Amino acid sequence: MIMTKDDLVSITQEAGKKTLAYFGTVLDISYKSDNSPLTQADLASHNFLVKKLTELAPGIPIISEESPIPDYAERKDTPAFWIIDPLDGTKEFVKAVPEYTVNVALIQGGQPVLGAVGIPASGNIYVAVKGEGSYRYEADGTVTKLDRCRQGGSMDGIQFVTSRSHVGPKESELIAHLGAPEPLRAGSAVKFCLVAEGKADIYVRHLPIMEWDTAAGDLVLRECGGMSNDWHGRTIAYNKEDVRHAGLIASRDAATGQHILKAISELGISAPF
Repeated sequence: MIMTKDDLVSITQEAGKKTLAYFGTVLDISYKSDNSPLTQADLASHNFLVKKLTELAPGIPIISEESPIPDYAERKDTPAFWIIDPLDGTKEFVKAVPEYTVNVALIQGGQPVLGAVGIPASGNIYVAVKGEGSYRYEADGTVTKLDRCRQGGSMDGIQFVTSRSHVGPKESELIAHLGAPEPLRAGSAVKFCLVAEGKADIYVRHLPIMEWDTAAGDLVLRECGGMSNDWHGRTIAYNKEDVRHAGLIASRDAATGQHILKAISELGISAPF
């Protein structure tokens, strides 16, 4: 392993502190080509993470939401790279809603092998190592190994969690079709953590979502027994030519994921691309 989970927790924690310095303040907001907001906090976290990851793991490339994506011809044979979202949930951050995260993951062979989701507002950091489980580090120093997600059981009353900012008609149609209760709503990669901890059963998103939004949370969920598919039913992969996923179905277990995919087929809801 290039670095330990404790190393990654420390880096993620410090990046989160960089963002908190701007939380609830008057922000200088600009907009990127996709019309998503960019603030001083995004850049402060990005600059810190790039500096520290380069120092601690020299020679390992870094792909960040806040830097240009290398051409596929350049990166397709890269054996390992970091993928980071320095501030996931900028829309919530701008509104002073504390549901935003710092996401850092190491990708090897097209899959995450080390990842951390930091929640700066609470001080909690969820970290996972492939084959070694998922852990929650709390602000007071408590470290808890997470149990497996809620496995199996009835498909009635499945608890969905959806985006606070991006929920759309297709997700609502699916939830209504299954007669599920009102979904939880949360920002950023917090949704993966809710499923991993058993507070929700499934996180769905019909819109495209970027690899840096999911890599760390995906590993936290997988190491608790969950799984993540796109709306075609494919296990989500990383370092694709197109760094978007065709939607997301992050479920507590394989059976729940298949149940949702069957419902999507019954409704005739096509994947976003």
